[in-house]
Formats: sequence, C-alpha cells, structure tokens
Amino acid sequence: MKKIMLLLSVIFGGMMYSQVGINTATPTRTLDVNGNVRFRSVDVVTNSDNSGILLTDTAGNVSQISSSDFFSTLKIPSNAFNAEQNTNISTNLSGNSTYHNVVFGTVNLNVAGNGIWNAANNTYTVAKAGVYSISTGVQLSNTLNSAVTYGFYVHAGSQRWGFSGMSQAGNIMVFSGTYVKLLSPGDVIYCETITTGPSSYRQDVSFLHIMFTPL
Repeated sequence: MKKIMLLLSVIFGGMMYSQVGINTATPTRTLDVNGNVRFRSVDVVTNSDNSGILLTDTAGNVSQISSSDFFSTLKIPSNAFNAEQNTNISTNLSGNSTYHNVVFGTVNLNVAGNGIWNAANNTYTVAKAGVYSISTGVQLSNTLNSAVTYGFYVHAGSQRWGFSGMSQAGNIMVFSGTYVKLLSPGDVIYCETITTGPSSYRQDVSFLHIMFTPL
C-alpha cells in the first residue's frame, strides 16, 4: 500500500509541473487546447487601465498586450485633453505687442500618460510622440480701437500658428481654429493673445481640445 501511495504521489506530483493537453496527446505549452474554447462567465471590469487583451498568432499561441498598447497599434485618434474658461476674466491685459497666455480655468478631460497640464501657466507638455490635433478658441473684450491689430496664436513645439479673428458688436473679437502638428515628448502646447496697440484688453471665455494619434 505504501508503495502504491508513493507511486501515485510521484505521478501526480509530476503532473503538477508538466504540460497539460486538452484534445491533444502532445501538448507544447503549460496548457495546450486543441479545439474551440467557451467562457460561460468572466469578471467584468469598468475600465481598461490595468487590463490586458489576449492575442493569438497563426500557430494559436496566446500572448497578452496592454489595452493602451493595443489601441496605439491601430493608430486611432483619441481625445487627450480638454479645458475651457467658462467666465470672463476681469484682469486687464497690456498692449504694446506683449504676449499673454490664454487661461483655461476648468479641465474637463486629461488622459493619464498622454501629457502633463500646468495650471499655473496654462501649458500642456506632450509625453508621447505622435500627431496632435489642437482645436482652440478665445473671445477678447474691451477691444476699443478697431484699427488696432489683435492676434491669437497656438504654440506647439517649435512652431507657432496664428488664427484670424472676427470683430463683433460690443468691442469683442472672437478667434478659433485647428492646428495639426507632429510632436515629440517634451514639446509644449499653449495659446497666446497679443495686440500691437497701446490699449489694454481682456480675455473672456476660451476652449482647448487636443486629440492624439500615435505613430
């Protein structure tokens, strides 16, 4: 009896550390399944931050990839950041060709890992290489002299892009546009306003939306 128990222990002990085959007599992996697989029930997750996606190659070998890396390989544009200024700002902005960073006081979306938002100076530092689509706009008030030129620019890395504005009733100027740029980690995105005249003006509402497409 002792010999039988010893033999069974050796057999089952070896099976614990061997390859197991289902519908195959020659397994080549820890678990080798030859046939269709059915999962009747699995755990449900509410986000994909810490989850992986299972993939199979042409030989049926299974591997895992993170959800972020998986979607990156598809080159699908995704929302990276969104912010806006919902109220008019009472601070006077000086003229005489002085640049002023546009304020976006409320952050609505900031996807982790894509970039870093600095609320102190309203800049977005890129964390990943890729194509960035930057849609932005601002309303300026107290633009008293219609003959004076007002400007609105978006900076992305080493480049700056200007948008034309439209004058509206009540001494208001409105600017908006989209700039698409290939950026590298460390590049900074921000918006500026300027007037060449001596009179001060004010920033009212504004918005900034950034979409990211990986390389």
